[in-house]
Amino acid sequence: MRGWTAVVVGCCVFVMVVACFMVGILWLTLPPDRLSAHIPGLSSPVSISLDFDGIPRVSAATETDGAAALGFLHARERLFQMELMRRAASGRLSEIAGPSG
Repeated sequence: MRGWTAVVVGCCVFVMVVACFMVGILWLTLPPDRLSAHIPGLSSPVSISLDFDGIPRVSAATETDGAAALGFLHARERLFQMELMRRAASGRLSEIAGPSG
């Protein structure tokens, strides 16, 4: 009975380590909270902050600068969707979705 307990505990520890590793990998794929980027065409500095829920707040001196910063955010956040659309259009969706794709 003692041997089975050690096996069960060992399996639980292994599963926890793998789960922590997977969460860490997913965490690294998230976009950074703070980013400094040079966006061509801005007339003054623009501030973009994310609240606790990840909702961006854009603060700009002009409407044009705010629109450029918003476009930058859209491109950053929609990269995965654009990749899926590109693969679907070229018939290569199954490379990431598997045989059902």
